[in-house]
Amino acid sequence: MVQNYHRDTAGHLRWRTAEKEGGPGLPPSSAAVVSSYDTSARCTRHGHVISWKGFSAHLTETCAPDGPNVITDVATTAATTHDSQVLPGIRTGLARCGLLPAEHLVDAKPGYSA
Repeated sequence: MVQNYHRDTAGHLRWRTAEKEGGPGLPPSSAAVVSSYDTSARCTRHGHVISWKGFSAHLTETCAPDGPNVITDVATTAATTHDSQVLPGIRTGLARCGLLPAEHLVDAKPGYSA
């Protein structure tokens, strides 16, 4: 329903029309169904260039110059979940296992530090 209809100010269901035609446009990405095979998959965009449908995977790995790189944590979230929202839980889990790094480099919004 959310793909094709929206509620107007009076609460009536109306057919979605393009924003350029004065309509509400597409449903919000957190509610839009983008796959008939997995209805929990969502669409997201990273910056102005990369976009995808599905989920986000957040990997943490070691980067020691004198040893192999080892993946120490994997978290999967909805594609609409920002990286910075996942980081506190990742760091808690790493600390619980004694794997918290001395330096944690992340791809997050400007001004956010781990």
